[in-house]
Amino acid sequence: GLRPRAALVPPRRVELARHDSRRDGAARPDWRDGRDDVAQAVPHAPAAAAINRVRKLKALVQTVLQSMPQLCRVAGVLVFMLVFFGILGLHLFQGHLRHGCFYLEGGEWVATGAVCDAMCKWDARTGELDGACGSLGNRTKGRGYDSWEMTWTCMPGQQCLCAGSAADEAACAWDDNPNTGIDHFDSILWSVVAIFQSITLEGWVDVMYTLSDGGNSLNVPGLGIVFQILSVMFGALIIMNIFLAVIFDGYSAADEGSEGASNATPAPKGSSLGAAVGAGNGKLSGDDGGAAPARPRRKLSGDDGA
Repeated sequence: GLRPRAALVPPRRVELARHDSRRDGAARPDWRDGRDDVAQAVPHAPAAAAINRVRKLKALVQTVLQSMPQLCRVAGVLVFMLVFFGILGLHLFQGHLRHGCFYLEGGEWVATGAVCDAMCKWDARTGELDGACGSLGNRTKGRGYDSWEMTWTCMPGQQCLCAGSAADEAACAWDDNPNTGIDHFDSILWSVVAIFQSITLEGWVDVMYTLSDGGNSLNVPGLGIVFQILSVMFGALIIMNIFLAVIFDGYSAADEGSEGASNATPAPKGSSLGAAVGAGNGKLSGDDGGAAPARPRRKLSGDDGA
């Protein structure tokens, strides 16, 4: 028995029929399939298709999306470092940056811009001044840089006063701090801001010398220099480089993946059909050493009667 002629449809005609049905809207493929990572990450975005067309742009977007978990971990370490050094700076330098050097000119005090150590001691329990300040107002030592304490005591003829109001007071206002009250360690918030500014390497040397000139609560010489160097080393040289390493690693992986996808050559249409035909020809040609089987003859109407 032969198969009906109507059932023998060429494969090419079947493929064209499927293509026409897709073009008519019967079975349109969704552009948000598993092959488009960017489209899955940003659903319903018309720009996702354009991003997938540009290899470098797609690699860059994939880098940012795939590196977000690791970047969040590194950001957590950065926040911990900022809070730790902020609390430490609060206990060491609170209220030590509010005094500056002044000289008298024409009956008015003129600021020199230098931060001085008023050498005031405060009671940690009550927050009150413990005795008199050692270098404030008329009692300013005026020895310049004190090599023993490693602090600044103003030049001879100058007085150490509140930097903003030029008042002869031990407890000055918060806006008497350097840079219009921005760079100081009088609260945890402003301590974190000052340290973040330092780890960006923007004016960190000025902050270091300011901490050294203003002194510290422990009266340890050079403690401000050590504090600033440690904060910059951990923040700028270690944590910031970890950020860059995570982004670089993610970009390298995404770039290699996009290059591998672009260099892969798709198999030509009909290759599977050709392989099947070749396999069938091999069987017919008798690869196993035997002769090829003969094709069956069609029975004619007169064969059985002859």
